[in-house]
Amino acid sequence: MAHFMAHACRSRQPTLRSSKILCRHLAQNLKGKYPPPNQFDSRSLGSSERLPKSEATRLPSSARCVVVGGGVVGCSTAYHVASRNSSKWGDTIVLERDRLTSGTTWHAAGLMGRLAGSKNVARMRKYGQQIFESLAKEVGMDTGFAQHGGIVLATTPQRLALIHRWQRVSSAVGTPCRIISAEEVKQLAPVINCDDVLGALWSPEDGQIDPVNGTLVLAAAARKQGVGIFEHTPVETILTDDSGAVCGVRTESGHVIDCERVVLASGMWSQQLGKDIGAAIPLWPCEHEYILTEAMPEAKNMPVIRNYDEYTYYKWDAGKVLCGFFEPTAKTAFKNEPRVPNDFSFGTFPDDLDHLEPYLLTAMHRLPLLETRGISTFFSGPESFTPDGTELIGESPDVPGLYVCAGMNSHGITCGPAAGGAVAEWIDDGGNSMTRDWFSMDIRRFPPFMAQSAFIKPRASETLGRQYKMVFPHEHCTSARDLYHRTPLHDRLAERGAVFAPAGAIERPDWFGAPLVGSWSGEQSWHVHTSAECKAARETVALFDQSSLSKLRVEGPGAAAALQHVCSANVVRGPDRSIYTLMLNDAGGIETECTVSQLSEEMGGGFLVMSGSGVRVKDAHWLRKQIARFGFDARVHDVTEDTAVLGLYGPKAQELLNTVLGNERINTKMGVWSTVTIGGVSTVRVSRSVYTGEMGWELHIPAADAPAVYDVVVAAGDEFGLQHAGALALDTMRVEAGHPRWGSDISAAVRPCEVGLGFAVSRKKDDFVGKGPGLSPAIDSGPLKQIDCDAAARNEDLLSYYLAHGEDRVERPISLGLYEVGGVDKPGDALLLAGDPVYGRQGDTHGAVVGEVTSSVFSFCFGKHIVFCHIDGHVAQHDASGLSVGIGANTYPLVAIDSPPGRRV
Repeated sequence: MAHFMAHACRSRQPTLRSSKILCRHLAQNLKGKYPPPNQFDSRSLGSSERLPKSEATRLPSSARCVVVGGGVVGCSTAYHVASRNSSKWGDTIVLERDRLTSGTTWHAAGLMGRLAGSKNVARMRKYGQQIFESLAKEVGMDTGFAQHGGIVLATTPQRLALIHRWQRVSSAVGTPCRIISAEEVKQLAPVINCDDVLGALWSPEDGQIDPVNGTLVLAAAARKQGVGIFEHTPVETILTDDSGAVCGVRTESGHVIDCERVVLASGMWSQQLGKDIGAAIPLWPCEHEYILTEAMPEAKNMPVIRNYDEYTYYKWDAGKVLCGFFEPTAKTAFKNEPRVPNDFSFGTFPDDLDHLEPYLLTAMHRLPLLETRGISTFFSGPESFTPDGTELIGESPDVPGLYVCAGMNSHGITCGPAAGGAVAEWIDDGGNSMTRDWFSMDIRRFPPFMAQSAFIKPRASETLGRQYKMVFPHEHCTSARDLYHRTPLHDRLAERGAVFAPAGAIERPDWFGAPLVGSWSGEQSWHVHTSAECKAARETVALFDQSSLSKLRVEGPGAAAALQHVCSANVVRGPDRSIYTLMLNDAGGIETECTVSQLSEEMGGGFLVMSGSGVRVKDAHWLRKQIARFGFDARVHDVTEDTAVLGLYGPKAQELLNTVLGNERINTKMGVWSTVTIGGVSTVRVSRSVYTGEMGWELHIPAADAPAVYDVVVAAGDEFGLQHAGALALDTMRVEAGHPRWGSDISAAVRPCEVGLGFAVSRKKDDFVGKGPGLSPAIDSGPLKQIDCDAAARNEDLLSYYLAHGEDRVERPISLGLYEVGGVDKPGDALLLAGDPVYGRQGDTHGAVVGEVTSSVFSFCFGKHIVFCHIDGHVAQHDASGLSVGIGANTYPLVAIDSPPGRRV
């Protein structure tokens, strides 16, 4: 607290002690709580379905889709589901436990910010603003939208570097914004103290709406599409059939509604409604606090001010100023309760001035008029937060037919409309032909344990704080880390200096050495450690703990037929054989990349599917869903933690392996497994790997035996210069070797030939999922909408077009390329990250955005910065010269790499 108080008062009077007294004096002028809305205009909903609790008999007995929750997210979802395909989904209803907006929507600040650090979020925010505007005109209602612009202040060099990056990303999706000086901030917002402002990001199209009116607009638009909206109709439970799939809902009055799909858009209640039927939904509410000043006409129509360095935001609010807080240590709501109370409608929490005092002091520094004006309203209400601060959307991996659209992390007003549109797409095609990459928000990115109270309650508190906290590259959450699963080698690796990071459900080393010292500019603190690890893997031999890799066992009479139908390559190759393959969706998009191994009878038979650490839940769900969809007699078991995996990479890896094997010999061909004995363990399975571009071997060891095998390998490795290495070194080397990765360079939004993976798609196999589109050439126009470059030049947004028109695919084909970044010769010369925009040749495309960086590493061994980029397919084919990448305030040329420097085998 002392730090914040000192910071707040370092450049102004009165003294710290008098500021504390003043802070309490202001609070004594508190006029009251923020009142819930007293009434809604039911006429806006047409023939309203507002039912008294005693009139449940008017509820329908069936519907195609039931949306649970009548806030901004629920109403958006219902509108998009019905409007996307009215003949199929017009029979959609919304069930609201109390009144529309009564959960958390009613007290939202209503900010409609357009700036973001990621392309998906920036597009969602733009779409949210657009859909509110268009639907308000359609239904003849007013959302209360006011466009005063928005300003993000930077009072530290690190924040200044970060907002330069935001400016690039937001501009790339058509959001007008620019970096401005402190003097310009003062002109736009004279009431703001700019003495310590180093610069700011100005977004003139930012605005704010009335959250209640905005929700009613969405509800009215949904009603026009035939959606029934029922208030005072709490859902007691979701019903499932004998197979575990959704088949209906039962209300508290006992009324049963049969349905095919249920969408949990019920905010902080979603977690417990899901838990009751075995669905893990990792979110929990925290207390979000703000104050409303007394009259402050001097601030009339000022832009929304966000000061992340001081955890505060300010907006003009009907003659007053609303000042909100995203404090770094937030208060968990209902901390000692197992569930959110069902009757918490329009609910608030008690004042806690001691908790807010340091942030009020910084607010008085930034908005000096606070020192002479009282506080008319002190507000504290719930907002739901997820483990990583990003939304939860998509189909539950636990319950077929259950969809989630929740966990907005205090961005429900601005991101809720697009999130509802994304879930509508998911519902409409069953998730079998998705053509946009939503994985960063997909509920399947989280393992089930993250929905447990012991994890999600402390994590939600940290997530709220990270909304405004300076978070550096490779800086991970610290709360509840003891609940992550650990590999069998965790303790041994910790003794050798491992710096661990979460990888799905498991912790693995990022590097070995000193902990992170974060920075948004210059050389990163981990560079020196990762550099040494990469050089060992290129010159001698490095050991990697790859135990976190997803491992799924597929068995049963139909296992071979199922995998042949779901995978793009021929995976039935005989016992102890493996192959790299893809799993495609109906549109040819890549749902996953994996290695499939056919197991011998000695290993129990069946198949082992291995993929990335972070896609374990998603891949298991995809496999099970496709097996059920096509009626195969096969079962999928997650065996990830049954086996530890050691990776040995480097020119001396073969010598080291031969030493520990003694006289035992192994098959050195790719795609062949050998079972060997190491350290007395006779069930070690060994196979070659070229992931790093060097000679490499994977050792698969029963988890209980892994420490013994590890000890033998490490002891023998001293002779060969063995060095331990982490995930960042592995990622650096795979980019040097030109190997794309799912989740970075590959997604459901791209087809194999667009990303250089056509070799993984069989031309000889009989029909398999995605075969036709998956075999289409990268530049084939096919069903693709040829609008990408023109839209970019006109600053139009493809997401808006996509959600509005429901096309199968909007963007032109992309081409994945490997490039060297010109003028970056040392690790600290530039900090490039995935998502940085790529620009076309000046003059030909007017410097329009034609792509983005998908993976970025500095190659310590080859002395250059190397990136994977998605480039517009026609630009890549006809004129890929003159490309450049935007990094913060600078632009660097891109030079195509024809032969990856790290691919040596």
